[in-house]
Amino acid sequence: MMQEFIDQCKKILGNENVRETGQKPLRTATFDFDTKVEVMLFPTSTSELAKCLKYANFYKVPIHVVSRGYNIGLGSSLPPKENSALIDLSKMNKIIDFSERMAYISVEAGVSFEQVFDFLEKEKSSLMMDSIGSSSKASIVGNTAERGHGMGMYADRFSNVCGFEVMLPTGEIIKTGYNAYGEDNKISPLAKGGVGASLDGLFTQSNLGIITKLTFWLRPKTDFFQTFYFEVETDEECGRVSELWKDLQLKGLQASLRIFSDTRLIAFNQQKEKNTEWSEEKRKELRESLGVENKWIGFGGIYSPSKLHAKADKKIIKKYIGSLTKNLVFYDEQSIELAQTEEEKEKISFFYDKSVLRGYVSDQPLSMCYWRKPQIDKKTNVHKDKCGVLWYCPIIPNRKEDVQKAIDIVETISSDYKLEPNVGFLFVSERAIDITGAICYDREQESEEAMARECHDKIMEAFIAHGYVPYRLGIQSMELINYMKLENLTFLRQLKNTIDPNNILSKNRYIL
Repeated sequence: MMQEFIDQCKKILGNENVRETGQKPLRTATFDFDTKVEVMLFPTSTSELAKCLKYANFYKVPIHVVSRGYNIGLGSSLPPKENSALIDLSKMNKIIDFSERMAYISVEAGVSFEQVFDFLEKEKSSLMMDSIGSSSKASIVGNTAERGHGMGMYADRFSNVCGFEVMLPTGEIIKTGYNAYGEDNKISPLAKGGVGASLDGLFTQSNLGIITKLTFWLRPKTDFFQTFYFEVETDEECGRVSELWKDLQLKGLQASLRIFSDTRLIAFNQQKEKNTEWSEEKRKELRESLGVENKWIGFGGIYSPSKLHAKADKKIIKKYIGSLTKNLVFYDEQSIELAQTEEEKEKISFFYDKSVLRGYVSDQPLSMCYWRKPQIDKKTNVHKDKCGVLWYCPIIPNRKEDVQKAIDIVETISSDYKLEPNVGFLFVSERAIDITGAICYDREQESEEAMARECHDKIMEAFIAHGYVPYRLGIQSMELINYMKLENLTFLRQLKNTIDPNNILSKNRYIL
């Protein structure tokens, strides 16, 4: 049936938009996984997509859909359950609407963060997007569909989008929020929710439909933007700083923060030498070679509306966390003028002038994937270069004891498997911390693949055992959804059976 389906899709899309499998896999992940892509389809419109879905249902062909396929470390483009046809929406990449006055942009599924950044620059817009800490080529819709993170005040991606257009697995289109009232209503790009049952959440982290369009909210740039950097020496102090930051967030401070381990910064900037034993002494040596003196690094942005606010915000941050941190430094417009050496200018460019915290995009974080690939100098493609990356994503309460417990889990289990503890704490909301944990390894070393996967599983089992559940899953960890209550799983399965009667769309993606 697959070949008949492919033949029909060629008639719909043209041969140039259908890529069949050959000797090499069409798509891979950053870890071993049993499924493969049988054929890749590139529709250019919702009409073409609907026709492909019609034939997928007719021939009972399993399909998996990605916006651009940059879900690195969580499965990339691979189907989560069985060999499937892959529908890649990267050619549905139009910017549909933009309002400088109302601070929003509406996009199709294939629009990347880089594309929106370039668009705003070309328009000489006074607005900025909330960027991403991963590939600039990643899709805004894809990141939203996974309930991924931003970098600034709109870091809670899902809370800062609205007006979805969703194609159901049968090819029908529905609109969410105020979009449901039709295109002529004036509120659809401006507010979330709508009247009656809210549908947006059903189509994120699920396999109930395909988000083909949405509206993405923007923020005004501020002339008084600052960034800040600090270091923390001990795990106990890291927990205390984290909880103090919660208090600042609850009081309404307009600032973002992430704290990450020195190992993450090391992996951003270096590659591990072969046959080098990891130890606390080696760790200290490597971080000090980068000018970092302590184990934990904090980096954040302050989005003050005026000069007086900026001064007060800086003062209150110093008051709350200054005594617990080392090397606390703030960057602003004046920092650029004061920079003397090329090294200083480069540092300020990264931490301030071209920072992702003010809407710029950067592919530098992908360098981390090459941590255990010292034989590769030119870092071009994490998949082709056989970089091993597994993300684990638990969420914990923002309390100092929970931060310390999380650190203990990660460091103890990583050490057991002789892997470096690469972890970040994201302060996306006031009361909880999203953890981004990365296991980086060399896929060309057979022993490392099994070791990394087992380490990933043990870490997540330990978090769940301590009451810390995942906020996001990769195809390597979808079975963790079974920790949910049976009643919830049954309800979701009933929805799936109703909306996708032939069960063609992304089997086992959050709904098993």
